[in-house]
Amino acid sequence: MKRLTGLDVIRGIGIILIIIIHSLKYFYSGITSINFDSPSIIISFLGSIGLWAGLFIFMSGITNTYVSSNQSLNTAKKKLFLFGICLTLLNFIYLFFLAPPNFDIYQGTPNYSFLGNLINNGILSFPHFSNIFRTTPLLILGISWIFLAPFSSILFKKKYSLNKKIILFTLFSFAIPILSVLRIYLYPIYTEVFSKGFNLWTFILGAFIEAYSPIIPFFAFLIAGIFIGNIISTKNGFIKVKKYLIFLSLIFTISGIAGIILSPGNIIKGQTNYLWASAITLDYGIFLFFVILGFIVYNQDSKSNKFSKLTIFLSNFGFLSLSIFVFEGIISSILGRFADIFSLSWRISIPLVSLFAFCNIIIWAIIIKFWKKTNYKYSLEHLIKRIKIIN
Repeated sequence: MKRLTGLDVIRGIGIILIIIIHSLKYFYSGITSINFDSPSIIISFLGSIGLWAGLFIFMSGITNTYVSSNQSLNTAKKKLFLFGICLTLLNFIYLFFLAPPNFDIYQGTPNYSFLGNLINNGILSFPHFSNIFRTTPLLILGISWIFLAPFSSILFKKKYSLNKKIILFTLFSFAIPILSVLRIYLYPIYTEVFSKGFNLWTFILGAFIEAYSPIIPFFAFLIAGIFIGNIISTKNGFIKVKKYLIFLSLIFTISGIAGIILSPGNIIKGQTNYLWASAITLDYGIFLFFVILGFIVYNQDSKSNKFSKLTIFLSNFGFLSLSIFVFEGIISSILGRFADIFSLSWRISIPLVSLFAFCNIIIWAIIIKFWKKTNYKYSLEHLIKRIKIIN
């Protein structure tokens, strides 16, 4: 099935932003001197991008549904269930060996993965138990697809009328801000359990409620993406709902902005309040806008394969977004140690750390350029395709 170039470009932009944010967060040693109680607009904006895990979850719903549209329901069910298991296992491998440090921005104390410890501290040390059991977009997607796969006959039902698909998409879209608010009132349950010590039950509750990117409400992002995927997989589906999607995008964007203006606190510390819920609402409006723009600029029915160099650059990043997400922490750690050979002072300079982030992007562009010549052999995307999880 023909790839959706517009969605590849969106994922490409998203993963490049993650590389930039991670570079600034993990390598700028002056981060503890920033006043997070009263952050500047730039710091608040960068903090809000930390919630953009929803973008990749939303995109996963759209693309996996689009790919599954030409498969039988039983085949789609098996593949998505296996996909969920693989992502869940990959999550723990990632957190144990490869993840960027679980960084306390207030204390400035990084907790490294196994390879992170080896590269940054020169020691062989296992990560702390609690660092392995924390929520990432990989875990959210893995658990969500495992849970949703048995319901494939409902989610991917081809006989749904367009109006019914629109209604279901709308319901799960509005579930996003509703679940975000509900999470505020569920949080005391987590704090009561956590006060008794960290255990498996605490981890499960934390994954759904406490984490900065919790399963609640990102689960709704995935289902909303599934129903957009259902719509666009039908002939002229996007054209028929374009105006409605624009309307919804405006509703969520305006509501999110209003909520952020009216809610007290700040986005950095607002994990369980109305400000956080407003930021999630705004992000969803922005993601909808990205999807609309992607389909308008890159018509899925166009027979032309001629794209600009920028489009090719971004879509290549988007195609390998899973591999980049998993390995970018180790690549940046190696680059950081190399820069330390010349001087450690670059870590206290925002311009130099920004240059470091740019160098990270250039390194990945070079890796992608050579990797593409082998058809991305041995990338995570290639391995997933080889074991026939997705087409």
